[in-house]
Amino acid sequence: YASAARVVESDVGDVERAIELYGKVLQIQPQNLEAVEALRRLFQAAERYAEMSQILQRKAQVLDDPSEKKEALFSAASLEEEVLNRPEQAIGVYEAVLAIDPDDLKALEALIGLYLSLGRWEELIATQQKKVDLVAEAEEKKAIYYQMGAVYERELKDIPRSIDTYQK
Repeated sequence: YASAARVVESDVGDVERAIELYGKVLQIQPQNLEAVEALRRLFQAAERYAEMSQILQRKAQVLDDPSEKKEALFSAASLEEEVLNRPEQAIGVYEAVLAIDPDDLKALEALIGLYLSLGRWEELIATQQKKVDLVAEAEEKKAIYYQMGAVYERELKDIPRSIDTYQK
């Protein structure tokens, strides 16, 4: 199937048939990185971004290196968020990054932005708390605490927690 897919892709130029054949390769060999990468390339060329996101997430499962896994997941999350406009799915992908590396500031910052835009205040606060525990610079910690205090005050109407957070 892999050989046929390469021929159909390169010599015949039938993207749909090549996708079908590479899919069969993955049914037989779910960890076949060559087929996964070929499908990513084909989905990108065909502008089938939802499927491209899925194959990038699958690629992250196949890879061994944590940094390569995160790179594939960040690409998938970017597609979900910016191209497909599916913030809920993007959140799931960023959470997969944090499952690999709980201290990834880029993923935490992306989640903060998504939670803020969706008005998911409790999750926003929890994610900001994770971030404040990771940053070292005092000024950055102060800015995060200020943002958290504002959420408690304006969105959650929790004045005592707001005051405690502002005092931090």
